[in-house]
Amino acid sequence: MEVKDSDGAPDRKEPPLIEGFRPLGSRFGLDTKADKKVAVPQLPKHGMREVQRAFSETSLRDVRNPTIMRDISMPFSQGSIYDGQAGVYGQSSVYRNTVFRSVSLGPGFTDPRIDESIIPKPEVQSFRAMHLKAAPPPEPPGGYLEKSTTFHTSIDPQVAMHHIGQILKELDVDFTEKPEKYKYKCEAFSKGSRIPFWIQIFSHESKYAVEMQRRSGDCIEFSRIYNSFMRKCSQCGICSMDLCPSFRAPDVQEGMCFEMDDDQLETTLKPLLEMAGSEYLDMKSSAISAFCELSSGKSVVDWTARNIDDYIKLFEDLLKSKAREPLWAAVSTIANLSTRKDLCEKFNKSSCVSSLVQMTQIDSAHVVREACKALKNIATFLGKNATVSVNDIRPLLKSKDARVRQHAEALREMLYV
Repeated sequence: MEVKDSDGAPDRKEPPLIEGFRPLGSRFGLDTKADKKVAVPQLPKHGMREVQRAFSETSLRDVRNPTIMRDISMPFSQGSIYDGQAGVYGQSSVYRNTVFRSVSLGPGFTDPRIDESIIPKPEVQSFRAMHLKAAPPPEPPGGYLEKSTTFHTSIDPQVAMHHIGQILKELDVDFTEKPEKYKYKCEAFSKGSRIPFWIQIFSHESKYAVEMQRRSGDCIEFSRIYNSFMRKCSQCGICSMDLCPSFRAPDVQEGMCFEMDDDQLETTLKPLLEMAGSEYLDMKSSAISAFCELSSGKSVVDWTARNIDDYIKLFEDLLKSKAREPLWAAVSTIANLSTRKDLCEKFNKSSCVSSLVQMTQIDSAHVVREACKALKNIATFLGKNATVSVNDIRPLLKSKDARVRQHAEALREMLYV
């Protein structure tokens, strides 16, 4: 059948229609470009002619009759899984659009009429192991949150992380290191109050920025920690000495501060202990934290020894508190007060010692450290009479905290005396 254009010139011959065959967008349901879809491998120039001949012979359609499918490919239905049953073209509704999968020639398929020497072989390339460098510090997500506690440095960030870890140990700060983020998550306990803060290194133009960010707690105590941290950093060469504050508070001997006369003791300590027994958590935490700070003075310890019978029940309740804030200060208070033998005897007869033993097993580095210190002080005065078992301190001897191990070893020696 010859088809003519509008001007009468012959156009081309159409192949005969097959009965029951549904025409598609390309005039017929055959993939007329199947030969071009065959993936041609990259071969040397001298073998290209043989490959082209092999491709034409293994085409999806016979070159002599384009309407007959060869048995080299299998029709699959689009959008459905082939179940092994051949469909009838134009009559079956299972196969919506017939798609002929092209079979490429390569290492996975060979034709018996093709010389295997011209089929491309997969090439395996080997690469030398490259040294993976640490990723640079991240950019600050929202700018520097506290510019007053941020300084720049040109030292390598990994070296700076090592120095910062050593400085935090010298400052008796509990911390968790995250090297992939160049970050330290820290906790400092000053006079029974907890001060959490972060230290992180950020990228900053040609230098690096070290940011120390307070999360909560007393801002005055945090300022003291930051000034001590800056002085240590200047000694290690992380920052310049010019960044350190020019004023430095003089060192005060432990136990020499907060000395008061009898009238001041009565008017100050009694209201604090009354508020420490309050049902309101914020009032209780603030009151026992203030009393813990004052208990470093000898006059406060003596006053407490004279009035211990009135407040021993209060100390027992504070050591059993489920809230963390009053518990931190209560443990430090007992550690400060256990410097007198009469107070240690009162604590040993009450439930305070058993509560301290239980605190050595909780997941809080500060509480474990202070509880172990208090037990050591009590055992120093009472020896074997202290209601502490050797089995209770065996896990403390294997602690990762050097201060806990030191207190535990001293406690064990006192129990064997």
